[in-house]
Amino acid sequence: VAQPMFSLSEGFISITDGALLNVDGDVYLDANTVILNEDTLRSQGDWINESNGLGFDPSLSGYVYLDGDDQTIRGSSTTRFHNLLLATSGTKYASLHVEVDSLLDLGDRQFDLDTNTVFVYNPTFNVVRRNHGFVRALGDGGIERTLNATDTYIFPVGFEIGGDTVYRPVEVIPNSIGSYIYRVRLVENDPSLDNLSREERDLLICSINDRFYHKIWEELGTDSVTINFIFNPLDDGEFNDVVHWRNIPQWEIAPSFSTNNISPSERVISMTPWKNYLSENFALSETTAPFAQAGNDTTIYLLDTAYLLASGGIDYTWTPADYLSCDNCPDPFFFHDSTTSYVVTVENDRNCRDIDSITIFVDDRFDEDPFIPNGLTMNGD
Repeated sequence: VAQPMFSLSEGFISITDGALLNVDGDVYLDANTVILNEDTLRSQGDWINESNGLGFDPSLSGYVYLDGDDQTIRGSSTTRFHNLLLATSGTKYASLHVEVDSLLDLGDRQFDLDTNTVFVYNPTFNVVRRNHGFVRALGDGGIERTLNATDTYIFPVGFEIGGDTVYRPVEVIPNSIGSYIYRVRLVENDPSLDNLSREERDLLICSINDRFYHKIWEELGTDSVTINFIFNPLDDGEFNDVVHWRNIPQWEIAPSFSTNNISPSERVISMTPWKNYLSENFALSETTAPFAQAGNDTTIYLLDTAYLLASGGIDYTWTPADYLSCDNCPDPFFFHDSTTSYVVTVENDRNCRDIDSITIFVDDRFDEDPFIPNGLTMNGD
């Protein structure tokens, strides 16, 4: 059956096994209507649900294809599709939440949810499928999946910019069988624009991706999981780690990670085991091993002078600055009559920061052969 549009009010329609309802225009469900779908409904227009219900009998496992140009799922009621497939051309939009009982097939399409979420309830790992399609969302929206096995569950998130697709999915792999619900969104801007300043970062973090970041929510979790971040180092940068926004607040290094180069244009960074969602914000980063050297602890006698020599970078800051000839050089002189400890912050040419400490122990005896300077500097020190 082919219809230019389809409108149902105060009743039922049954699409029996082996039947196809093809609608060239919109599908409109008015109040108190239900579709009993055992096979296939294809729509080339908008999907409009005003039924005050889910739209379908949930006991039946039919298919709905959105195979027109730009199409929108809208209305005052959330539709619960059993199998939803995005096809043909254009962008598919949703102006409210969308629920899927079993299969979500994105095909080649962008599923633009605005601030809404598509919920996929089937816990089978491969019920979210795509060719080149992806989910785009704003705010707290995204794609939310139910997980129950130690399989790899993909969250196909991305966005379009300048006609190019930025597809940066996340994979979640439970470390044990249990009950899990995760939601993921790819944020298509610099985290600093969302009050997640990239300058507020812990030591050993050199840089943080300014192109995008991820939001990951754990709505339900029995155990820790492995989270894989998949990106393109040719376009995004040579990142080797993931950082997490914490309550300090600042970006901090995820405690456990590994990297895997799949191809020159595809790299995976894994966090495992992971179960920390005090913040939902995660970003790709470049980190480094410790590199600051303050030198060895030293003992001097009263009235002696100690020569400090830090290394590892290009900029140095000593704390406290007391009793030093300079607090922003690698090699200050120390002159004081009691033991003092210092911390030096070292920054290298990659904007990485690290710290090290040193203690100058002062012996309360006088040196029998003290060091006595035989010259005077221009500033009298």
